[in-house]
Amino acid sequence: MFDLKDFELDSNINIFPSLSEKGRTRVGFDTKLKYNLPFDFYLKLGFTLNYDNQPAIIGNDTDYYFSSEFGWKFN
Repeated sequence: MFDLKDFELDSNINIFPSLSEKGRTRVGFDTKLKYNLPFDFYLKLGFTLNYDNQPAIIGNDTDYYFSSEFGWKFN
């Protein structure tokens, strides 16, 4: 019923326990949505979130950003 062949969704999460600092854990989450346009062009939207339970600067435990891309894929 729905033709979703032009969309690609990629997500991952990484958990990094520290080996040198006791109790420190970092987490990274990343997701990207890509829409394939005609003539090998594409649009891509992304979101990234990083967390550190023991940051170097107090209050900066979480950071995130959004990204957008317009591109062309060379075959």
